[in-house]
Amino acid sequence: MYQTYRPIIKRENIGDILAVADTIPVTPHLPELLSELKEQGYITGIISDSYDCITNHLKNKLGFDFTISNELEFSKSVATGEVKIPSFFLQDDKSQCKHDYCKLNALISICGKYEVDLKNTLVVGDGENDICCIRKAGIGISFCSSSHMVDAVADYIIKKRDFGLLVPIVQ
Repeated sequence: MYQTYRPIIKRENIGDILAVADTIPVTPHLPELLSELKEQGYITGIISDSYDCITNHLKNKLGFDFTISNELEFSKSVATGEVKIPSFFLQDDKSQCKHDYCKLNALISICGKYEVDLKNTLVVGDGENDICCIRKAGIGISFCSSSHMVDAVADYIIKKRDFGLLVPIVQ
């Protein structure tokens, strides 16, 4: 006789997800960095392969101008577990790399929306999925990355978890 096991899945509502997100501390000096960037006329945003409910919450809480991330679907405010990938990430005729899914595609799209040349961007990343953006940005920063490949393409490498260290770079 076989026994069937069914996983127990707790479905979280949006309020619970955002409450957990609020318990995670932001990297020190992020508000000061955002203030400095905005003072200099930068458009600030988050391009993430995380979920839009989290990145939008951070955008609203911290004052970013935009976010692009995967869409976690909800039904009656409860996460269904389904995720939609925005077309911003997908390769198209403006793509500058060969990946089918790439953050650089989203960055190019945002640059088009705000009429900013890719060479006038600053990208901060920590993972290998950020390499294309870091490489193509006007200023690419490897931030606390454990990947030598990320460090290799960056203009600046920062190993201490402190956004205050970026202020001299952008001044």
